[in-house]
Amino acid sequence: LLGAESATNFDAHVGRNVQRSMARLMCAQLTLVQGEHAGALAMFDAHLPEVVSEGMSYLLPVVYADMAWCKFHLGRADEALADAQLAQSSFSPDCEEESRAAAHGRLAQVLSALGLVDEAQVHAERAAGALKTLREQQALLASLLDKSLQQLL
Repeated sequence: LLGAESATNFDAHVGRNVQRSMARLMCAQLTLVQGEHAGALAMFDAHLPEVVSEGMSYLLPVVYADMAWCKFHLGRADEALADAQLAQSSFSPDCEEESRAAAHGRLAQVLSALGLVDEAQVHAERAAGALKTLREQQALLASLLDKSLQQLL
């Protein structure tokens, strides 16, 4: 969290404005991981417009799913369900497998916590599929990098 905040502050100091919201989203997610749901939600709310304006709408499923998780933990079940539905409807073709896995995994948690077990299972399966695809992509990339390095040596 300190590293993400430091990067944000450094970028602001040197006048770099490219995808500032990425570091801010990372701070919000790390705050969420620490169990500070109200603080994380405030950060997500504050920086959601930047995500869109900086062309990172492909991250919306993750952001909305995390916001739903925060709202669930704050006792706002109806709002959590609404954000989960926003997350589900915001997937786009340019959403990367890593983001798909994270969003579907979080949606599985939210929907399960809300008692929507069948819907949660669908997202758990989608998360597992996206994670499998991501691992396959990573293995292929590692193999290609190894081959390239061997050719250089």
